[in-house]
Amino acid sequence: MSSDEQQAGSPEVSVRFPSDVDGYPNIHESVLYFLLASQTKDANSFIDARGDLNIQEAERESKRSGNSEVDGMGQRIFMRWSVALHGFVCAPGGEDERLRESIVAAIIGKSGGATALVAGALVSAFGISPILAALVAALLIKVIVAPAGQELCGTWSAFNKKSSPTS
Repeated sequence: MSSDEQQAGSPEVSVRFPSDVDGYPNIHESVLYFLLASQTKDANSFIDARGDLNIQEAERESKRSGNSEVDGMGQRIFMRWSVALHGFVCAPGGEDERLRESIVAAIIGKSGGATALVAGALVSAFGISPILAALVAALLIKVIVAPAGQELCGTWSAFNKKSSPTS
């Protein structure tokens, strides 16, 4: 299996992730939100010939449009995934414990590959598309994990409460 492919679900299912998925947390947050909203509206938005996201084109379009409505949509989509992932990762219980442990280890680990591993878990656990999973994983690493360090679940819960549209 190549570095840009990961198994999701059963061994027969192969899912292709963007080849540079672990670099996604280095993309500006507003561009990630823009891409998340764009991909939700049209799964072919900003896809290059290799099937990867064309980050440079998305950055140009994000700056050109200055569309806060699209950014807001991306933020709302991410918040829904953030709340769902928090419940999955931080909820006690034995069901899916190994997947939960893998996600936490990838998120707080120093070995690299966290974005790809979290994206793979999203595809496996929730059936989300690989590109959307990569964007959600990158935002998760960028806005929650990087600032939180070892206090992952408490910080994540506080972020969800602060950012929830109902609070």
